[in-house]
Amino acid sequence: MAKVASIIIPTKNEEKNIKSVLTTIPISVKKKSEILVIDSSKDKTPLIAKEYGAKVIKVRGGKGRAIRKGIESAKGKILIFTDGDGEYDPKFMSQMLRYVKKYDVVLGCHGLKKFKNDDKHWKEVYRLAAFLANIFFRKYGVKLKDPLTGFRLITKDLAKKLKLQSNGLEIETEMNIKFSKMKLKIKEIPVPNLRRKSGESKYVNSFFNSIKLMIKTLEKYKDWKQN
Repeated sequence: MAKVASIIIPTKNEEKNIKSVLTTIPISVKKKSEILVIDSSKDKTPLIAKEYGAKVIKVRGGKGRAIRKGIESAKGKILIFTDGDGEYDPKFMSQMLRYVKKYDVVLGCHGLKKFKNDDKHWKEVYRLAAFLANIFFRKYGVKLKDPLTGFRLITKDLAKKLKLQSNGLEIETEMNIKFSKMKLKIKEIPVPNLRRKSGESKYVNSFFNSIKLMIKTLEKYKDWKQN
């Protein structure tokens, strides 16, 4: 039976987190999806991912390269991206899939509503980082409530049209700018602010990371707008 969706999870040394992510994906979603763990770990992440039903694809490089490899390898017509650290709740994948026929892009966004399981500290850190990021993104016509989210759904056809170039953490920023340029219809759904289960966030763990992402975006924007 052909899989409708591909769940793409970039990982790097997430042996203490990946089991929780994989076992929290709803059974209804698993039945119609392949799970691709795009991995650059030196720990047991790939072994654990295989044990819990994922196909592991090894890759060298950053998050952007992993996502591009996932897009290239995916067999599903629908692509769901999430992180391997547990900061996004996979249970919301079911809700995201409901909007796939009406919207070009579905984003799982922090800060849209209160959840009982919100991590209060992380919620405030993320809220301020997203606020600063939005000041930057609006200069490029990007109007999203949570432009930093890594919890995304698009079709594979759209992914190919985006012609993504990024190799690092700026991959979502590139997507955002291209979504805006293409005038896509975007649905933002609220998801809780969760703290990663173990270890330190590799993505937006400080305001310095947010600034670095913006600088990288500025450097590459001239190239992206030509595509």
